[in-house]
Amino acid sequence: MVLTDEERKEEKRKYDREYNQRPERKAKRNERTSRPEVRAKKKEYDKIHRIEYSSRPEVVARRKDRESRPEVRAKKNASEKKRRNDLKLKTFSVYSKRHSNSEIPCCRCCGENSFIEFLTIDHIDGRAHLPKEQKNLKAHGLISWLTRKNYPEGFQILCYNCNVAKSDNKECPHLEMRK
Repeated sequence: MVLTDEERKEEKRKYDREYNQRPERKAKRNERTSRPEVRAKKKEYDKIHRIEYSSRPEVVARRKDRESRPEVRAKKNASEKKRRNDLKLKTFSVYSKRHSNSEIPCCRCCGENSFIEFLTIDHIDGRAHLPKEQKNLKAHGLISWLTRKNYPEGFQILCYNCNVAKSDNKECPHLEMRK
């Protein structure tokens, strides 16, 4: 029986699949791919390949077309908003636990905790002495920076009223009321 080129190629593919599934071949492949130099080389290759692929004109056009659709944009915005709110809640919880000894995010000064939207992050000593990189951080940029830096000291959670009063008067009126 004479095989066509396609049949011969299919037979070769079948043999290669079976050959590569043998335990000794798998062990040898796993041993090779687990070496640090091979992993580093593959990582570098994958990075270059990913950058090269993602910059192709047809891929860029497909991505722009997809991202311009309203349903995709709405879904992306919703997921981004959820991710930011989760990060904000986690950050506020960490600082509230640290300074107010409360599991629920609350203002360190007056204890406000009814709405997380009222709460803000405050630099305890102000921004004046901070490096330029930190001085310009606000809102979600500050929250993600705090998360990356593993929640450093020097920050606290205040409600908007206490934060504004502290920045104007250097002391919150709630402190005067308690005295």
